[in-house]
Amino acid sequence: MNKYPHDEFDDVDEDSKRRGVYRAINPNAARDKRSILALIGAGLAALILGGFMYVFSPQNASPEAATQATASSTPSVSETASAEPIGEPYVVEIYNSGGVTGAASDAMNLLMNSEQNVEITQVGNWHGVPVNVSTIYYTAGNEQKATAVAEILGVDYTEESTEQDSPVVAVLGPEYVLSSLRTDEATDPSATASATDYQ
Repeated sequence: MNKYPHDEFDDVDEDSKRRGVYRAINPNAARDKRSILALIGAGLAALILGGFMYVFSPQNASPEAATQATASSTPSVSETASAEPIGEPYVVEIYNSGGVTGAASDAMNLLMNSEQNVEITQVGNWHGVPVNVSTIYYTAGNEQKATAVAEILGVDYTEESTEQDSPVVAVLGPEYVLSSLRTDEATDPSATASATDYQ
């Protein structure tokens, strides 16, 4: 079933010891197969170990949180009281409206590492009217939760709104400072304008 015509090169004795240049017998072929199998086995083991670590490691642990936890070995009474999660979870959506790269993810990590019982349902970019200052919007009856979220995120403004389904929506503006860049100094409240000045 060969489509090429028969020629003198087809008349080679099948038992001949003569080999072509590209068909030389490789004495290390068995060893090469073992090294490839060992390499594939090591790669699979690393992949399985990486998957195991991804699934079972703490997703939101940070080195700063670990050092802070070991630094304060005896919490005060107020710290112990606030360490208990408050009843039902705070359902929160977080959006970045200010163009600070990673702001929404940073806020999510702050909330997840806080002592509050937080359930984050959405993290992403804000598609509504752009805000000039970070604001925590809340539905009726959720002012206390919005205030707690604002305190954790370092946001000065909360506002009741009927335009959202989620009880608490954090919209981060251009002045939002990533937690890794924050200092311990408190922001001067006289230097900040009210949220209504920007809207």
